[in-house]
Amino acid sequence: MTKEESSLKNERRKCYEAEKSCRAERKNFDGNCPTSWVNHFIRKYQFERYKKTLAEQGVNIADQNALSD
Repeated sequence: MTKEESSLKNERRKCYEAEKSCRAERKNFDGNCPTSWVNHFIRKYQFERYKKTLAEQGVNIADQNALSD
């Protein structure tokens, strides 16, 4: 196994472990919070991520027309 293959294998292992952790955290989140809160926080997270992507693309998100359809 080359050094590169070994590195990729380690990266995959870390990714799988993080994914398992995320699943456990999500299950805990879903089990301890009202459904409406879960939906709210997920939508908020997704919107913040969307705004970050727009900002990285150079879109001025302070512009009122930037986020309208």
